[in-house]
Amino acid sequence: MLTNDPDQIARAIFDAFGEYDLSFPRRQHRVDAGIVIAPDEPVAISVSWFGTATRQVFSEQQRELYGFTTCLRGQGSMTQHGMDLAWKKGVTLPLQPLGPLRLETDAAFKCRDVVFDKAMLHDFYERWSGRPLDKQALVFDLAPFDGYLAAKWAQAMHVLGPSGGGCDLPPLAKATFAEYLMALLLECHPHSRRTLFSRPAPRRAVRDAVRYIEDNARHALSIGEVAQASGCSIRSLQIGFRCDLGTTPHAYLAKVRMALAKNDLERGEGAATVADVAYELGFRHLGRFSSEFRSRFGEYPSEVLRKNRARVNKPRDRV
Repeated sequence: MLTNDPDQIARAIFDAFGEYDLSFPRRQHRVDAGIVIAPDEPVAISVSWFGTATRQVFSEQQRELYGFTTCLRGQGSMTQHGMDLAWKKGVTLPLQPLGPLRLETDAAFKCRDVVFDKAMLHDFYERWSGRPLDKQALVFDLAPFDGYLAAKWAQAMHVLGPSGGGCDLPPLAKATFAEYLMALLLECHPHSRRTLFSRPAPRRAVRDAVRYIEDNARHALSIGEVAQASGCSIRSLQIGFRCDLGTTPHAYLAKVRMALAKNDLERGEGAATVADVAYELGFRHLGRFSSEFRSRFGEYPSEVLRKNRARVNKPRDRV
C-alpha cells in the first residue's frame, strides 16, 4: 500500500501486530509513505516507511512479540533499560518484551520487521535445545547483529523477493523458513540462555532421522518435526548429522528432494514443467535449483526432461 497519509500505515501495522503509542513530532504535510505486509503464519514480515519523523513507545504489556528490525534507509535510535542504540542502513536490532521500549526515526527511515510470537519462539527454543525455559523469558542482547548473522539474515530475506515483504513460499518451504530464522537467532545472536550444547544425538537417532526424512520428503517437513520423531533436540540432531554424515539435516533434506526431482523429471509424466517439479518439492528459486541440479547430476533439469520426452515421443517401429 502506498499513501501520503502516515496514519494509514499506522493503522495497517496496528491491525497486524497490535497497537502501541505512535506520534509524529515533526509531521510533514505531504509525505511518501508505504507498507508491504505479510502477516503470514508462522512468521510475520513487513516493510514500512512513514515519510515523516516518528516516535514509537511500547509498554511491556504490549510487547508479546519478538521483532527483529532492519534499517533499509535513513536512521533512527532505540532506547531500552537505559541503553541507547543507533540505527543506520543495514543494522538489525532486536525488539523484545523486556519493559518499556522507545524508538525514534527520521523522515527517511524505512525498515523491515520480522516478527515472531513469543510463545512460538519459546517453544522452538525448548525443542532446539532440549531444555525447558521454566517460564523465564528468552532475552536477546540489546545489540546489533554481527557481520556473520547480518549476512545470513539478508540472504534469508532475499527469498522474499525485491520488496522483502512478501513471503510467497511453496508450502514445503514455509514449514522450514521460520525455523531456519529462529535457529539463526539462537545460534548466532547472544541471548540469556545461550549455552554450548556440544553433545550429539545418538547414532540411532541420526539413523531414525534419515529414515524419517526419506519417508516424508514430499510433504511439508520441518527439522523440529524430524528431531521430535527421532527423540532428540534440534541442536543435538544438527551436531549428530555433522559428526556422522558430515552435513546438516536441512542439507540432507535438500539432497533427498533433489533426487526426487530428478526421478520426477526422468519419468516426465503429463505436461509437468521443470518449474512445476521444483515448486512441488519446495524449491522456489528456479535458477538456483537448476544450478544445484547440474552441480549434483552433471546436466540441467531441462535436459533431463527433454531427453525423457524425446524417448516417450519416439515413434515405435512398425512390425
